[in-house]
Amino acid sequence: MKKFVVAAAVLAASVLASCGVPLDVEATGIGYGLVHSHYVGVAEITTLDDIVTDVSFEEYFLPYSWAKVDEIEGADHTIAVKTTSRTGAQVTTVYAEHIRIGDKIFAIE
Repeated sequence: MKKFVVAAAVLAASVLASCGVPLDVEATGIGYGLVHSHYVGVAEITTLDDIVTDVSFEEYFLPYSWAKVDEIEGADHTIAVKTTSRTGAQVTTVYAEHIRIGDKIFAIE
């Protein structure tokens, strides 16, 4: 009988110890997606014990259009890039071979 009482007491103590104690577990998740065709959207969510404590959204511009030019394909100092759009259409975009940003010159290879 004594063993039964001790086992029941240990089981009851274990159950009571595991109930209602906050764990203070903080978790953060980050997600990325393409928005507005040429921005990267970043969403960050932080939770504490499954309760949302912070949310932030940011957008970052993709500089793919900085070197776009309206010159004719094959002109000097331009590079034509052929791509397929999401709808399946063949698209040719012409870029300048060199671009200056501040005091730095970048080249497309």
